[in-house]
Amino acid sequence: MSDVQRVIQLARHAEKHPDSVGVLSTGERCAVALLCNRAEFLPNGYTFLDAVDRIDGDLLGPCMHANREGWRE
Repeated sequence: MSDVQRVIQLARHAEKHPDSVGVLSTGERCAVALLCNRAEFLPNGYTFLDAVDRIDGDLLGPCMHANREGWRE
């Protein structure tokens, strides 16, 4: 599974099951929060800029790609 597909899968699952976000890694939570545009998905104390900084070079590219492609079902 590509990183883009993984981020999309995580975001779709989080949209349907918001309580599931708590089991994700910090980077995954940041990616999902950015993609879903939901601050409540961010780790405690994080801003959206903190999330971008956290995943830059890792999942930021896949998030951008998923957003451009229209990831929502």
